Amino acid sequence: MTTPEGGALLDPARVEGIVHGLPRWPFGPVRIVAATRIGAEHGLSGQVHRLVARTADGGRVTFIVKHGSVAGAERALQFHGSMGHPLRGSIPDCYGGFLDTGTGLGVLFLEDIAPAVQGDVLIDPGDEVADATIQVIASVHASSWRARAADYPAALPRWQAEVWDADRWCERLAGARARFPELLTDQLDRRLERLPGELGDAIAGLRAGPASWIHTDAHLDNILWRPDGSVVLLDWASAVIGPPAVDAARFLIEGPPGLAADERRSLALVETYQRELVARGVPRSVAGSMSIAVGQAMLPLAQSIIGWGGRPDSEPSAPRTVALRENAVRNVASWLSR
Repeated sequence: MTTPEGGALLDPARVEGIVHGLPRWPFGPVRIVAATRIGAEHGLSGQVHRLVARTADGGRVTFIVKHGSVAGAERALQFHGSMGHPLRGSIPDCYGGFLDTGTGLGVLFLEDIAPAVQGDVLIDPGDEVADATIQVIASVHASSWRARAADYPAALPRWQAEVWDADRWCERLAGARARFPELLTDQLDRRLERLPGELGDAIAGLRAGPASWIHTDAHLDNILWRPDGSVVLLDWASAVIGPPAVDAARFLIEGPPGLAADERRSLALVETYQRELVARGVPRSVAGSMSIAVGQAMLPLAQSIIGWGGRPDSEPSAPRTVALRENAVRNVASWLSR
């Protein structure tokens, strides 16, 4: 077998030895015959490869090997360990993994969701896929819903957000205005300048509200949809315990071009999210408050996206990164202009 970028990480004998000892490995002894790098253009964390293997009875199976940081793999293992069974079908099965603290490398072995199409933040998938995605996000939240983050074990990772100091915000805002003058127009000046003053209350309100497992990067690059229209949410390396509204807000603010500007469509997606929460057992009065929480969650996201827009590039960015950054800033500007 020849291996793509990844080298010794994908040594067949090494992988074959590891998978046999995984706690949820379903295929028995296998012989690795091929590997292909996937997802590199879609922003998935770490390196992701599809491996093809032969089973002892001559069958053919495929699975995913993901190499990343120890911290990311540990978070993903915690999430899958807690939520893998109730969310089966909406997230990939995780067969197990290992953490090498000496090298800082974490490795996950995951179900191959195929055949399926990967989403793309820069392409509008239409209402059907958008609705299915926000429903999957709601199912993750409802399946792990708690009244407060303090109701979870302290060892689990927590959502982090902060208000930037004035110097940092002014520097990044100036950089973003210079880079995107057609998006961050003079009409937005007052709204942008008062954003830091609104953030403290918004973050405090989110932290005082309900908590669940959240993805923190729930956008279209991190979904696959199957031929039957069902959606699978990928890449749980940044999963934490935090305000559910953060994921709903990120899906809207980092959605396809034009989504944030379409108030009717954005409100419809929030309503779909709320209905799914209720259908899965979240009290109607609590689910109804999520529209306010989503608005609160937009504020720290706006800060981080404007900050990204104004961050100096140490080297030329890849064309897709340039397009993603412009799309995100455009969506923030559209939302702030409402």
